[in-house]
Amino acid sequence: MNEQVRKRGAGYCKAKKVAREGKARARRKLAGRKDALPEILYFLAEDENITVRRATAANPVTPAQADLLLAGDSDDGVRSDLAGKIATLVPGLGEKAVGRLEKITYETISVLARDELPRVRTIMAEALAEVTGSPPPEIMKAIHKLAADDVIAVAGPVLERSALLTDADILEIIANGPPAGALSAIARRDRAGESLTDHIAEKGDVDAVAALLANKSAQIREETLDRLVERARPNESWHEPLVRRPKLSSRSALSIAGFVAHSLLEVLRRRKDLDPETAGAVAEKVAKRLKSEAGENDKGKQEEPAGDRVQRLHKEGKLTVGMVTAAIDSGKRDFAIAGLAALAGLRAQAARDLMAAHSAKTATALAWKAGLNMRQAIQVQLRLAGVSPQGTLYAKNGTDFPLSKTDMEWQLELFTGAGDKSA
Repeated sequence: MNEQVRKRGAGYCKAKKVAREGKARARRKLAGRKDALPEILYFLAEDENITVRRATAANPVTPAQADLLLAGDSDDGVRSDLAGKIATLVPGLGEKAVGRLEKITYETISVLARDELPRVRTIMAEALAEVTGSPPPEIMKAIHKLAADDVIAVAGPVLERSALLTDADILEIIANGPPAGALSAIARRDRAGESLTDHIAEKGDVDAVAALLANKSAQIREETLDRLVERARPNESWHEPLVRRPKLSSRSALSIAGFVAHSLLEVLRRRKDLDPETAGAVAEKVAKRLKSEAGENDKGKQEEPAGDRVQRLHKEGKLTVGMVTAAIDSGKRDFAIAGLAALAGLRAQAARDLMAAHSAKTATALAWKAGLNMRQAIQVQLRLAGVSPQGTLYAKNGTDFPLSKTDMEWQLELFTGAGDKSA
């Protein structure tokens, strides 16, 4: 026993000497050790070298007191690394008796939720969005703070996924003027209540309504849905989710049959949940419409393929970023990817290869080249490239692309080769 105590004492003295006098590389290595003593890590949390503090912030055995100290660090990277580590602890919070150390961790989360760097707040938002049950007041305050953030990358995950936000909470956030994209996030909430869906429908945000209609769990009043159908004809991104929307009234089903694309008419006609009288009326209206629209030049034609439509619109100068983002929101993947390619001046196959790489950087580069903003680039990453929320690139300073122009050009050249143009 005495020998063990002696060795431990010697080890502590050696670590203390390295922490105080060692070179930066040695201190950084010590800061990342899983067997480092708490007092050593607390000391290293104030090291003058940023890489040492980053290693300390990322170390899962760093004591809670040191984490709280690092939450106020002047370096963005230190706080980002700390946020990434703290996020992994969130699921287990509240599962055991709350002691002094847990309270310190809650305070650290509160500090990170108010961080000036959107990236830090986004990391916390992604983690706290999944919290359920009855978390402590500090966690609830952090969730509300993040949900009301003025950066959509931060507010979005909480508004969309947090089960702890009530409809009243969200309506208050809406009343205070949320960032662009917030209504779409709210529209995607699981079992969004009628008070929320009524408000979204009333606002008339095209992207948000498209997301709402596509959310089959959203509770939409029949009267509200009928009003949306009346406004749907010019909003193509609403058509498919309307056709597939559960519990369509007879009035809505018949109205939809008058303007959606031919391919969607068949989907509408095959619905099994329409009462026999409505189903018969829909079938009759579909048949009359198809007959009336069939001219000599249209007989036997199928709906224009997405790629052909993109090329035609592009040649006519009618293809816009808005069309592409609407296609992303409504799940029209082929049109969205072909549209990105055309706007970026690339071959459609090159764009498909870019998306198939599931790379946040390449997806962001393609969005940038096509003229999308960084908020829209996040959706390209998530919905077209299949990048996980944890691996997603978020905006720098709230709106800027996080990659340099040179880096994004290089990302594109990896797949397309210099000078690749659309065919």
